[in-house]
Amino acid sequence: MISLFRSLWTSRNLMLNLVRRDLTVRYRATVLGFFWSFLKPLAYMGIYHIIFGEIINLQIRQEGIPYALHVLVALLPWTFFMSSSGEAMHSILGNANLIKKVKVPSAVFPIAAAISNAIHFALAMLVVVAAMIAWGLAPGPLFLLLPALFVVQFILVMSLSLVLSALNVFFRDVVSIWEVAGAAWFYATPIIYPAYIALDYLSEKGPAWAHWLYLANPMTPITLGYRRIMLYGSLGGDGGASGSLDLEIGDSDLIISIGLAAATSLCMLWIAYRIFLRLSRRFADEL
Repeated sequence: MISLFRSLWTSRNLMLNLVRRDLTVRYRATVLGFFWSFLKPLAYMGIYHIIFGEIINLQIRQEGIPYALHVLVALLPWTFFMSSSGEAMHSILGNANLIKKVKVPSAVFPIAAAISNAIHFALAMLVVVAAMIAWGLAPGPLFLLLPALFVVQFILVMSLSLVLSALNVFFRDVVSIWEVAGAAWFYATPIIYPAYIALDYLSEKGPAWAHWLYLANPMTPITLGYRRIMLYGSLGGDGGASGSLDLEIGDSDLIISIGLAAATSLCMLWIAYRIFLRLSRRFADEL
C-alpha cells in the first residue's frame, strides 16, 4: 500500500492536472459554474424540509435539530461516496488513449476523480455550516475531529474507486451491478431515517449480533459520525458524552464502530490496490 502513495506522489503533477480538468469540464457549459456546489445542497435542504419536515412531518429524537439538516449532513457524504466511485469507475476507460501512449501509474485516474469530488463535497459542507449557524447551531469543539472522519471515508472511497475502475475495464456489467448495489447500500445506511429505528428493530427481532452487523457497514458509523460532530456536538458541546442528549447511538458504540470502519477501509484499500495492480498489467490489451 505504501507503493500506492509513492506512485501517487511521483505522479502528483499529472493528478493535479486531472483534478483541474475534471473541475473545469464539470461546469464548463453551465451558467452558474461552481455556484452549483452551493446551490445543490441548498435545494436538497429545501426539498427535504418541505416534504419530510412539513408534509410527512417526520421527527427525530433530539429537539432543536431540523429534519432537513439531519438528512443533509448524512446525504452529502453519501453523495460524495457514490459520485466518486461512479466517476472513478469510468476513469480508466475514459483515459484509454493517454494510458496507451504514456507510461503513468494508472491509479492516478480513479484517485483524481475521488479528489475532485472531495473538493465539491467540501464546498457543499460550507453550505451546511452556514445553515447550521442560521438555525442557531454554532459549530462545537467536535468540529476538530471532522478531518479525521473524512480521512476514514476517503480511504473507503479510494478502495472502491480502484477496484471498480479496474473491473469495469474487463466486465462492463460492473456499472449495472454497482447501481443496484449502491441503491441497496443507501437503504442499509441511516441517511433518510434515524439509526435507532433500525437498531431498535434488530434488537427486538434479530439475533444478538445483528446490532454489530448493522454497524459493520462502514458508511453507517461514518454517517453517524458526521451527524454527531456537526449537529449533536453543536447542541451538547461534548457530543452527548454526558448522556444528556437522546442520540441515535451511544458514544462508546460509535467510537468502536468508527474504529472498525477505519480498519475495514484500510483492509479494503490494501485488497483493492492488489487487485488493481494485477489487472492493470492487462489494461493496454483491453483498452
